[in-house]
Amino acid sequence: MISIPNLLGSCFKKYRRKTAISFIRDSKIETQVSFLDLELHSNKMANLLIKKEVKKSDNVVILFDKSLIFIVVYIAL
Repeated sequence: MISIPNLLGSCFKKYRRKTAISFIRDSKIETQVSFLDLELHSNKMANLLIKKEVKKSDNVVILFDKSLIFIVVYIAL
């Protein structure tokens, strides 16, 4: 069975310029994010969490509306 981090890592490498996420509002695409941008933002967030001394076994609560930042933080964790 493949883990989520391994799956994301292979997608980040394979589909760098392809759209990873599209946010749609009122039947129109509002925002699109490539796999490359998603990887860059989630790595920045992961580094920030490391600076804040969040460790692997720590419990972290994230409370955001459905948004790109929620996805970035989730992947970073």
